[in-house]
Amino acid sequence: MSSEEKDEEKVSVERLSLKDFNISDEYDTVTAEDPLKEAAGKLITLKNGVVFVMSGDVPVGIIAGEEVIAAVSDGKGPETPCREVASTRILKISYDIKMTELIPLLVKERPRAIAVMDENEHFKGYFSPKDYTEALKKAGIIP
Repeated sequence: MSSEEKDEEKVSVERLSLKDFNISDEYDTVTAEDPLKEAAGKLITLKNGVVFVMSGDVPVGIIAGEEVIAAVSDGKGPETPCREVASTRILKISYDIKMTELIPLLVKERPRAIAVMDENEHFKGYFSPKDYTEALKKAGIIP
């Protein structure tokens, strides 16, 4: 790829929004009452993904490897409800948010996960660390 083509691929960070990314991958869901073993099983198939703990169609927690390890070290078993081990440090953001608005929020909030919500506050997907890296590359901020 020529340097001209690479420059054309770069997008102004002001123009980037979550609609420019695939937010429907890298995650799965469980309910708050589902056993931890269900979330752990889903994490195995996701590799680098996360499991959102849902109350209806709203994420109320997140489970990733760190939460599973902490639960086991605390003596919690595989039948423990997901609500008891999930981190609640979720940043819920609008599907229409621009990257210039999102980046300061990430620095301030330091969430475990970013849940993308539609205009009716329904869960649309997960803005993952991989998506964030892709955004920085598209904007030409990192190579």
